[in-house]
Amino acid sequence: MPRPGLSEAEDGASFAFVRAAFGAVIAYHALHYLATGRIERLYLEPPIHFRYLFFEWVVPLPGIGVHLAHVAMGFAGLALAFGLRARLAAAIVCVLWAYAFLLEQARYLNHAYLIGLLAFVFALVPTRPGAVPRWGLRLLQLQLAIPYFYGGLAKLEPDWLAARPARLWLAERGELFLVGWMHEAWWGPYVLAWGGLAFDLLVVPLLCWQRTRAAAFSFALFFHLANAQLFDIGVFPWLMIAATTIFFAPSWPRRFAGRAFAPFRNDLAPAPRGALLRWVVTLHVAVQLLFPFRHLLYPGRTAWTEQAHSFAWRMMLRSKEGEALFRVYDPTRGTVELVDPAAVLPEWQARKMACRPDLLHQFALWLAAQHGPGTQVRVDSLCSLNGRPAEPLLSPDLDLAAEPRRLGPSPWILPLSP
Repeated sequence: MPRPGLSEAEDGASFAFVRAAFGAVIAYHALHYLATGRIERLYLEPPIHFRYLFFEWVVPLPGIGVHLAHVAMGFAGLALAFGLRARLAAAIVCVLWAYAFLLEQARYLNHAYLIGLLAFVFALVPTRPGAVPRWGLRLLQLQLAIPYFYGGLAKLEPDWLAARPARLWLAERGELFLVGWMHEAWWGPYVLAWGGLAFDLLVVPLLCWQRTRAAAFSFALFFHLANAQLFDIGVFPWLMIAATTIFFAPSWPRRFAGRAFAPFRNDLAPAPRGALLRWVVTLHVAVQLLFPFRHLLYPGRTAWTEQAHSFAWRMMLRSKEGEALFRVYDPTRGTVELVDPAAVLPEWQARKMACRPDLLHQFALWLAAQHGPGTQVRVDSLCSLNGRPAEPLLSPDLDLAAEPRRLGPSPWILPLSP
């Protein structure tokens, strides 16, 4: 990558349209966070931030630093939307989005991960007015195809095929217009579960075939509108509706707004500059194709242990409810303090932490650090996965503060009952 043929020019209209929609979403996101106080609630007010392994050094900037980062992100998004120094703008978005993303592990969402990847792709691909290299168009198509296809592969597991998560969602949202009716029939959750599985696996091939493109896009439209009703995922469904058009003919936007796009000239194919870009693109593709399979290296049910669940497009596979109570033992004084996370953390952090072993571990380490050397921290935890009876995630006798964070399997996570 790239190879002969992939460096030839393609009409850049569809690429420019998706890039503009992406930039507009970034600008809206930054403005929304600045205007609604979400920066304070998510990044400044919590007493502890849960960190991704190896990125513990990423911390909120002092003063109004996080606000300024979002201001810069918003302006970069606008520049991207209007095609002004697009690669530089995309690189700025990528860095600032990654920074905000890494600030709080409890806020992990697959769509936030995808937005960072799309910014990276837009920063990689050189363009000229009206043209994009074929490899750049294919790279963007691949990046958008991976969440669909890998999301479908992840759904080939017992709970999804038995419609366990779908049944819980519909029971909670029976009043919704697009999908609420499915709750009224026993087969409704199966329609949602199996239909979602088929959609994820087939939508990209059907979008690529001209004869089925219109029908596939109609299904994609329904799918993303249903997601907008079922889940609190902001503007992401609207971004995906716009981004899905990248599988149409490259020139399709010219039929509706031809004057908004520079004329296509096939003599303006931007060629990759040197071996570095080729290696970066190749490495990026390899990571995207292989990284989602790393859950095979970990024992146990991924939806239960959460190990390798993130960054793998394992979307909508689990519905969890749980609670945790921490016992902090001070051996020097022989005292035990009970800590309810809900009394220390914001509600959203405490709720996310209750069923995620790594977050429980981080909170235990934080409590131990607050109480001094030698402090032992044990957890009474119960978690229900996809409607099952609640079970303990950890042994109540385990000193969780004595366990190091590790990249490999965490042997202290109790297995899910058969």
